[in-house]
Amino acid sequence: MIVKADGSYEQNSNQPNGDMGYKNVKVVDETSPEGKELASKIISLWPNSQLVIDGDGNITDVIAVEPPAQKDQSPASQKQSQQDSEGSIDTNSLRDDVDRILARLAAAGIP
Repeated sequence: MIVKADGSYEQNSNQPNGDMGYKNVKVVDETSPEGKELASKIISLWPNSQLVIDGDGNITDVIAVEPPAQKDQSPASQKQSQQDSEGSIDTNSLRDDVDRILARLAAAGIP
């Protein structure tokens, strides 16, 4: 399992104790009993969690934190939130994601 700087994680059964080619990530070794337990805790507490990092930069624990307070929403944004939770796609966000991906590919010289 890798844990990114924002606390999000990814797992890959082919590389349970590797960085999967990412840079600047923390690796949790899921091949050990301690690593399996830590990975399970990270998954169960995400996204309302905070990583505990030791002096060597390793994740030693994860603790639960309060979710951020939600802002008061106008009726229009509440309706949009309800539509989003019912499975609609936020096309503006999707466009932004695609634009970021295309810019990164172009910067890397990939047509």
